[in-house]
Amino acid sequence: MEKMTVKYGNLTFPAEYSETQTDSQGMDKTLIIAKTEQSTALFSGALQETFNFASERLGEEDYILSDEVPQHFVFTNK
Repeated sequence: MEKMTVKYGNLTFPAEYSETQTDSQGMDKTLIIAKTEQSTALFSGALQETFNFASERLGEEDYILSDEVPQHFVFTNK
């Protein structure tokens, strides 16, 4: 996992990012954001909703909140 900072609106979050080749043309991208007071207020209960994150490494991309576990929010690339 690669550590990075992502931006959502005017807010920034430390995140972990990974890419997995699925076949000759596909790529699964996963973004994990730790649960904090700020991230919980924004993302808690929003499963399957789409969020647009920006970072230097990724540019701007849409991710779906695919899982909420005790310590993290897990987003996958749309």
